[in-house]
Amino acid sequence: MTRNLEPHTNCVLLFGRPFGDPFRLYFRTIMSRLASHGTQIYFFKPFYEYVSEWIDDTMEIAGTFSTPDNLPSNADVMLSIGGDGTFLEAVTYVRDKGIPVAGINSGRMGFLADIAKENISKALDSILYGLYIVEERTLLELKSDQDLFGNFNFALNEITVHKRDDSSMIMIKAFLDDQFLNSYWADGLIVSTPTGSTAYSLS
Repeated sequence: MTRNLEPHTNCVLLFGRPFGDPFRLYFRTIMSRLASHGTQIYFFKPFYEYVSEWIDDTMEIAGTFSTPDNLPSNADVMLSIGGDGTFLEAVTYVRDKGIPVAGINSGRMGFLADIAKENISKALDSILYGLYIVEERTLLELKSDQDLFGNFNFALNEITVHKRDDSSMIMIKAFLDDQFLNSYWADGLIVSTPTGSTAYSLS
């Protein structure tokens, strides 16, 4: 007995960076796969400006987004097209909105962007029909008296406090849950998530 699956993912966000010519064919595969399922597609605006000339006129684009505040409210998943760096940037747009991010690697295999070019069709079918498991990850949020990073004060890997190039070592007093932890006399201090520490170990 076979079961007829209905599409589960109706709205997809596409985030990416420029890629090499060999990946153009795979990008067309992504677009045609999404279009064949009648999926609403929203592009990160700079990425859309890069790929718009390769998008078939018959493929309808629902819109674009350029900041975390104008993501469509009905987004089911974000596809990050690039490498691990692209994936890390994509997460700063999703933040704590509960939108899963899947990384499609446009170059070599990555740790976070782990969908290889050869597996795009199979992976997209799984995503579109909801046949996947969401792996929750910890994000870091930086709060400061100075507006250091504006709206992009989230990180998936780590946040680093570092001395200026022209300064000697610095004293860093660390607190955990408002309790004094330790004082560090060093060049800097890295506060890492489990994702970041795993990436360091693998590298």
